[in-house]
This record gives sequence, C-alpha cells and structure tokens, in this order.
Amino acid sequence: MPTICDHAVLRYLERVYGVDVEAVREEMRSPALETANDFGAATVIKGNGGRLILRSGVVVTTLPKRGN
Repeated sequence: MPTICDHAVLRYLERVYGVDVEAVREEMRSPALETANDFGAATVIKGNGGRLILRSGVVVTTLPKRGN
C-alpha cells in the first residue's frame, strides 16, 4: 500500500471537498499569533480553545482545546 503524504491529503481536501485552505490559514492568523512569535512563545491558544504550536517562527501543528 503506498504512503499518502500530507500534501496530497491537503490537496484532496481542497479540490475534492472544497475546503478553502487560504481561508483556514487566515483564520489561524491573529495579532496574538504575531505577538507570541515576536516574544518566542511556543504556544498560542485561540479563542476556540485550539492551540497553535510554534517553532522558529512557523506554526508546526495545531492541537485541540484541552480536555478533547
């Protein structure tokens, strides 16, 4: 069975299911994210409780709100 890379999954969501990836990216951006990055923070908690994990100025993953 071939491996399916993350890029292929992302394109599938975008092209088959119509997920607007750029809109999601914009939703993830915020002044808090920019400030956290400027201060070298490793985590930003969004208003919905989701957590963005930063490494060297890049959001590398997203975690669900605590308790999920």
